[in-house]
Amino acid sequence: SQMIEIVRETFSSAISTLGLIECFWAVAEAKGLNNKIWSTQNTILQSTGPLSNRLHHAQFEENGDFRQYIYIGSDAPALNLSYIRRTIVELQSSDHVIGPAKDGGFYLFASKIPLSLELWNSIPFSTSTTFKNLCHALPGKVVTLSELSDIDQVSDLSSAIEELEELEIRSKSQEKFISYLKGLQVTSMS
Repeated sequence: SQMIEIVRETFSSAISTLGLIECFWAVAEAKGLNNKIWSTQNTILQSTGPLSNRLHHAQFEENGDFRQYIYIGSDAPALNLSYIRRTIVELQSSDHVIGPAKDGGFYLFASKIPLSLELWNSIPFSTSTTFKNLCHALPGKVVTLSELSDIDQVSDLSSAIEELEELEIRSKSQEKFISYLKGLQVTSMS
C-alpha cells in the first residue's frame, strides 16, 4: 500500500499543478472496487486475462471511445511529478512516451493513439527485452524517459533506495518508503 500511496501522491500533485489529468485506478478484482483505499478515487475494473488484454482494454472509455492515457506501474518508487510533467509535454510532439525499467520492462507508458490487441499480444511481457520489443512494435514517434528501478524482487530494493535518495525533491510518501525499506534491510541483516 505504500507504493500505491507514492503513485497517488504523485498524481495528486500532477492534477493540482497541471490540471490536465484525470486519474483512474485500474483495479484487478470487482470486490476490490469497494475497498476503502479507493473510496475517494476514480476507478475502473481491469479486464481479465493476460497483461496485454488489460492494457488494451484500459485505453478505451466505457463507451468505447479512445482516450489518451498514461499507464503507471505501482512498483517504481522514484517516479515523481517531473516524470509526469515531461510525459505530458513529450506527448504534444510524439505518439508515445515510455519509461524503461532497469530489468528490461517499463514503469510508464503513455500514448495518444490507440493500439490494437494484436500489437499488445505481440509483446512478450516480464522479460529483459519487453521495453525494446515494445519500442520496435509501436507505430509513430517514441520518446524515452530516464531508466528507473521497479521493485519485483528483494534484490531490487537497494537500487530503489539509491534512486529515491538521489531525488532532489521527494514526496512525503517517498520519504516514508525510504525509511520503511531501510528498516527491511536492517531486519534482514539481523
